[in-house]
Amino acid sequence: MNGIYISGYFTEEDHKVLDEYRNELEKNGIQLLCRDLTGSMMQSALDFIDIDVVEFGWDILKALAIKGGTGLIIFWIKKLWKLITKDRETPVPFTFSISGIPSITGTENIKCKISGPLSDDAKEIAILKGYELASKIEEHQYQLLEKDIYYSAVNAHLFRYDPTRETYSEMNIADEVRKKQEENTYV
Repeated sequence: MNGIYISGYFTEEDHKVLDEYRNELEKNGIQLLCRDLTGSMMQSALDFIDIDVVEFGWDILKALAIKGGTGLIIFWIKKLWKLITKDRETPVPFTFSISGIPSITGTENIKCKISGPLSDDAKEIAILKGYELASKIEEHQYQLLEKDIYYSAVNAHLFRYDPTRETYSEMNIADEVRKKQEENTYV
């Protein structure tokens, strides 16, 4: 991925802001791609789908880190996060996604799912921890779970953020689906 990808529900005013962001990023050679979900219905497991998402290619993240350190990465993700979610409470997790991370087995994609109300400082920590996770994958310091039957549908390894421990843990999608099925069976 050679740019920043975002997804969410956008108003006409949001589109004006997005145009400003797009112009600002293009001055630095970064493309901003946008998927507007306004008017569409999403029917899937809310824990797994990407509605409110900011996605970066690993090469773009590394270039931003070189230009301005991780502060520039945090700045743009928080700015886009606020625009996408409008600080509303929702059961759908916000997704910070990184694609094209080099690894021993080829390139990998990760999706960092962040739920619940977080302060600005807590958001910064979650973003930084996601970036650090991608760095560890590239440096072969983190062993990803084996790809299961759901990987091709999600096209990434899913991670859930725990704000109390300030850590990400990889989700075993097959186990999560099985748990949800059992919960629905006993309702």
